[in-house]
Amino acid sequence: MQGTTTADTLQRLTRQFLAVATHSVDDAAELTLPQMRLLFAVEEHPGASCAELARALAVAGSTVTRVADRLVDTGHLRRSHGDRGRVIVELELTDKGTAAIDDVVAWRSRFFADLVADLDNDPAAVRALTTVSAALDAALSTEVTR
Repeated sequence: MQGTTTADTLQRLTRQFLAVATHSVDDAAELTLPQMRLLFAVEEHPGASCAELARALAVAGSTVTRVADRLVDTGHLRRSHGDRGRVIVELELTDKGTAAIDDVVAWRSRFFADLVADLDNDPAAVRALTTVSAALDAALSTEVTR
């Protein structure tokens, strides 16, 4: 498209990836996107407290607590008092939480495999996507995770 910048394309991709994320959670796990983000964060930071997870997700601690309450009630997370003492409550994935993550990742893997099957044979396309991904990782490492 003439006049379309890389930033314009990334804006469109952002909306499209958000739609993919939402569909994958709706279809595979029947959870909300914020709930799924917390499950992914707990997987990435095992044994983290709500405060630590709030920092990792760049949200308020009370937000993590509310979402965690729901996920504990549904059996996706459990609270424990780890080795750091009784004051700090840590969150852990249950088997149900791990299964939800696995289901969402599998849904996305199938979706993207079908979508980009032809691109795997195009080294320039793979390099371009890898470069964009690395740039996003670098930018997000100082901002927000998952």
